Amino acid sequence: MENTPVKTSPKDFFLYAFAAGALYFCAVTLVTLLWQLINYCFPLPESFDYYGSEGISSALRWSIALLVIIFPAYVASMWWIGKDVDREPAKQHIWVRRWFIYATLFFAAVTLLGDLVFLVYTLLGGDVASRFILKALAVAAVAGGVFAYHWFLLRREPGTAMRARKVITVIASVAVGAAVIAGFVVAGSPSSARAARNDMTRISNLQEIQWQTTNFWQQKGRLPASLGELVDPANPVPLPSDPVTGEQYGFEAVDTYSFRICANFETEYTEPSLERSTSPYPFDVTSKGGPVTWGHGVGETCFDRTIDPERYPQYPSEGPRM
Repeated sequence: MENTPVKTSPKDFFLYAFAAGALYFCAVTLVTLLWQLINYCFPLPESFDYYGSEGISSALRWSIALLVIIFPAYVASMWWIGKDVDREPAKQHIWVRRWFIYATLFFAAVTLLGDLVFLVYTLLGGDVASRFILKALAVAAVAGGVFAYHWFLLRREPGTAMRARKVITVIASVAVGAAVIAGFVVAGSPSSARAARNDMTRISNLQEIQWQTTNFWQQKGRLPASLGELVDPANPVPLPSDPVTGEQYGFEAVDTYSFRICANFETEYTEPSLERSTSPYPFDVTSKGGPVTWGHGVGETCFDRTIDPERYPQYPSEGPRM
């Protein structure tokens, strides 16, 4: 009876299709998570700034969310498949199972070989940067693990190696869990992520106030005595305020060209380089033409700005030209 052919049922087809999709999705997501951890530990100076670090955190959060949901679903589907094959040994020969295993072995082998070729090519080119080597090793580890597990499934006889299956499941779960925990540590808790977003909003608001103050000086030839003067009576658009407390930001006119703007921050940020501006606005209000910096600590931080009249000359008396 064991040699009697068994037809592939719709349940079998969709179960294996689900397992395949979950597997490939988990593999790609796990590689993405590992790569972002490597990017965090070995940042490139020209790309790791205020917004680059937030991009890494965002990618980590997406990867963690996907793995937390999809990896358990993959484990559950493979457990169901294994139990089904153990109950009906003839199902190890159904076409959808063999296609699933051989296709997975093929993709894993091609990925592993391509990754090793890239690694050797990189080393021969003299590029021994840790981040590239670690990324190649991350791909090799994931692809190699997928290949080894499905080779084991291909060779396993139904009803045998039950302990080995449990050990493999535990090892895979621990490895994925460790990566998820590391990503959670780097990305931060939900409260820390919310605090970072609030601080980014504060920086954006201060940049807007900085722009409006510069424009006010160009129109009137003086700095405003308070932020209230920046509101145009003809178009009373409210000024940005603190996203949490709703309070107005601090402002002080220091002299003819200089002013100070302040905000209370929830997190600390130190800019990695002063050779470029992290501002998304296409202007610079520093007197020496240097970068506009927004590094801050926890609590109140003030930023001194000085308008360069040569770079931002006053408008003619009849007002700005349209």
